[in-house]
Amino acid sequence: MSRLVYAGVFVHVYRLTSAYASLRGAVRRATPLPADDRAHADRAAAAIGLTRTPRIRLSPEIAAPLVTGIVRPVVLMPAV
Repeated sequence: MSRLVYAGVFVHVYRLTSAYASLRGAVRRATPLPADDRAHADRAAAAIGLTRTPRIRLSPEIAAPLVTGIVRPVVLMPAV
């Protein structure tokens, strides 16, 4: 393989690693959902058949809701 291919792979690995680290930081800095909103989330989770409510956190660093994590999923909601 040419050096250009290796450079391209390196750039993509770097960008993926950087994005993952940035997302994990946003999750760590996010705040838990307030108790009254948590009650609504618990009812909504039960209504759609979930056995437990996923962790839901608020973050001013994101623009749209997203889910991250495979083993311990977290729903990140934009803080308004």
